[in-house]
Amino acid sequence: MSDDRVKLHFHGVATLGEEAHMVFLILANEDESRKLHVSCDMLTVTSMQLRHNPAIPTHLFLPEVLIGVMASDGEKPQFEINIDSCENFHYEVRLTCLNTGRSQAIRLSDAIKLTFMVDTPIYCDSDTFEKQSIDAAATQGKIALPFHAVPTEALNVRLKQAIDEEDYRLAEAINQELKRRNL
Repeated sequence: MSDDRVKLHFHGVATLGEEAHMVFLILANEDESRKLHVSCDMLTVTSMQLRHNPAIPTHLFLPEVLIGVMASDGEKPQFEINIDSCENFHYEVRLTCLNTGRSQAIRLSDAIKLTFMVDTPIYCDSDTFEKQSIDAAATQGKIALPFHAVPTEALNVRLKQAIDEEDYRLAEAINQELKRRNL
């Protein structure tokens, strides 16, 4: 691992909203001092949960079958996930097959799901991780997200709630983020 990358691991799932309107996969650095929240859909979470149930024959699922087909001489392919940057609320992620050296762009939530099928390390550019992650100690027991991770529609809802609750400091911070997005 080069010095300009941070090794991450899957830490858990968090939901925001009473009816799980927003679902996040949580990645943490090795000492779990910082966490990165990645928005995803419930289908991704359900797919990951299925892979934890030993009664379900996941070896027959398409991704697992394809990984098996890719195996050469009984050796499973080895992968590496690299989070290179985050621009305009979109993570640039590469999945690299270490056996062949080939890389392919992939959605971060799908890359995380792959780690449930094959032992796959996840690395993040250190600058990107520093900008996108949050301090785990400061947010213990809470879902604290950097504003850039929250969709505009959800920010608008939270802005209204902050105003209704007379939390003007939060309202101003959300308003600044919406202005930054030119909305």
